[in-house]
Amino acid sequence: MDLPYTDSSTALRYVARKKPNFIVLNGQWSEQARSYLAEWLENGIPDRRAELVWHAGDKLEEKVAIYRWTPSKD
Repeated sequence: MDLPYTDSSTALRYVARKKPNFIVLNGQWSEQARSYLAEWLENGIPDRRAELVWHAGDKLEEKVAIYRWTPSKD
């Protein structure tokens, strides 16, 4: 799933509608127009439905993180 070129809160609404099983973040993508990716890689995805399951890398452009997404039952 490609993440949209938008702000963080809109991207989270997009993810919620898509209901993925996992979200993969790659630091190489953070230099593109998705500025929230750098924030998510540094501080985590700001949503309780996202659970970090794996991460690697030290510098931002080397970081990779995988989150399990658990859709709400609303």
